Amino acid sequence: MSNKRILSVLLITVLTLVAFCSCFYISGNALSQLTNITQLNYNLKSDTLPLTIKDIESLSERISFNQVSFCAELDETNVKEETVTPVLTNEFYFEIYGQTLNGSGITKENTENKNKVAVIGSSLALKLFFNTDAVGMTIEFNDESYTVCGVIEENENIINRLSTDGKQRVYIPYTCYSDYGNCNIDTISYSNSASSAPLIEQMALSQYHSTNFSDKAKVIKSFEHILFFILFVALCFISFKIWYGTCKKACNRYKRKSERKLLF
Repeated sequence: MSNKRILSVLLITVLTLVAFCSCFYISGNALSQLTNITQLNYNLKSDTLPLTIKDIESLSERISFNQVSFCAELDETNVKEETVTPVLTNEFYFEIYGQTLNGSGITKENTENKNKVAVIGSSLALKLFFNTDAVGMTIEFNDESYTVCGVIEENENIINRLSTDGKQRVYIPYTCYSDYGNCNIDTISYSNSASSAPLIEQMALSQYHSTNFSDKAKVIKSFEHILFFILFVALCFISFKIWYGTCKKACNRYKRKSERKLLF
């Protein structure tokens, strides 16, 4: 086999391995972020108005909203020189998304007592305090002071960078905002194992687009199985080619030796 052919085979092998490793890295990272939840995002093109927090409170009197969270984004504002988006949420948000926190998330006591606490991302904490250990620090926006109770440990990988919308969110208990009842809900999230999950699925919420992360995880796992199968077939083909080439060379050597013996 010529040197050029050997280099071509090696190059193709390396590029194939890099492609497979990249696919497995992307799928593995995506799976780590897909928890067993369903997320409802408000469709901005819908003719139906979104639910308000007042609507959710009315519903919670009839059905259990355990393991159900919601987010209502307020208008952008500034913390020092950074533009942030305040987000009203409840005590289940960080629990059902399984986000890693330094400190604590928003608790039931925070919502009941209308505590002015906040959870921020590690990148925002670094910009504001030059340190990601910002628990106990104070931030001010909209003429109100909030104590940072938790910092989200953000994973700065390429997948997250590509999927982020660029907003710097500050999560606060919804009850600490004076006019929270009239705030529109942008996102409703619930654990698929929550007792109220079947009831929420039967509600007429056509203005929201539903995404079941468990279904997406199944699709990614199926994709991984296909990749494993392709890799297995490719390795079998390469092994067969190597075995065939080795056997062919051995047969040719044996044939030449036999011919030499017959000549002498």
